[in-house]
This record gives sequence, structure tokens and C-alpha cells, in this order.
Amino acid sequence: MKRKIIAALIVTSFLSGILSLSLNAQEVKFNELPKPVQNAIRGQAGIARVENINIVTRNGKTNYNVAFKREGKPVELSLDSTGNPLTNGLSATQATAASPPRAPLSAASKVTLATVPPAVQRALKKYAHGAEIEDIDKGTLQGRTVYEGAFKNQGENVELRVAEDGSLVKDQVNERFVTQFVRQNPPANGVGLAPSWQILP
Repeated sequence: MKRKIIAALIVTSFLSGILSLSLNAQEVKFNELPKPVQNAIRGQAGIARVENINIVTRNGKTNYNVAFKREGKPVELSLDSTGNPLTNGLSATQATAASPPRAPLSAASKVTLATVPPAVQRALKKYAHGAEIEDIDKGTLQGRTVYEGAFKNQGENVELRVAEDGSLVKDQVNERFVTQFVRQNPPANGVGLAPSWQILP
């Protein structure tokens, strides 16, 4: 009898949580959104039709979940009230803090842009955004080949780490730079689109 009561309480608690979340989420129209959120959505979606926008309030904070299609593929975007993207419900600052710190490359050696894989070339050129790529190191990190390209972004030195497939290595230094890069380069022209991350075990 006690087990049945406990099980009923667990189910009730679970359903209450779902109901609470659903009550805290409401669908809104694009023109009802704050301007920074509108700009961020247009920057990511471009001319694509925005299919759904929900306001979600959690712990007193308002976030926006947006659904649209890019090149026929469904995209779900989460933004805070200032238009900054969220990662798993975290702000850019929180997500960066949750990323692993940068570890040194093993067996690093100097290489040139012409000798790295085409996907790495494209990633470095994209994020250098016209700046000279001054130096590239090739090394290993947890058994995987990683390239570290050095360039300047608005006068600041950047050392961007890229995996062989062109995805960015997920660490605090890369995430901090990408957050700044997206703010500096609104994604309306496709430049600032969210990167593909390589999470090393």
C-alpha cells in the first residue's frame, strides 16, 4: 500500500512539473518580441519563415524558443531577452564557464595554411574574417589532431583551435572568442552562424 502511495506521489509530482512548464511557456508573434530578439532571429533565420516562437519563463528569467527551417532542415534557437543565444538553457557566459579549460597541444609543430585540410582552412579564414593568419600549430589533444591558428580580432590576439573536420574544439578560449565574434558579425550574411563544436573526451 505504501509503495502505491509513493508511486502515485511521484507521478503527481512529475505531472505537476510538466504542467508548470507548460503554463510558463506561451506562443507569441514576431512583432511582439523585443527588438534585440527580433534582430537575433532575423540574423539567424534570414528570409526563412519563422514557424513558432515561445516565451519561456523560468526562475524569473524570460527566454525565447524559436523554430524555423534553414535549407530545409529544422532549426531550434533559444535566446535570452537581449538576443544572445543560449546553450542548453545557459547564457553565453555560463556556457563558457561550463566548458573545459584549454590544455596545451602535444607534439606541436608549425604548419602553413596551404598544408592544412580544406575544412580547417575554411574555418580559420571564416573566423579570421579577413585578418592575416599569422601562425598555425599542428598537434594532438587527447589523441586527436588539432590545429591552432593565430590571428588578430579587433587588435586582440586570438588562438583558435580547429579539429580536422573544421569544427571548433570546445574549450573556454574558443567559446569566449566565438561569443565575441557573433556579436561583432551579425549572422544576416551567414558569417556568424553558430559553429559546429568538437567535444574531446
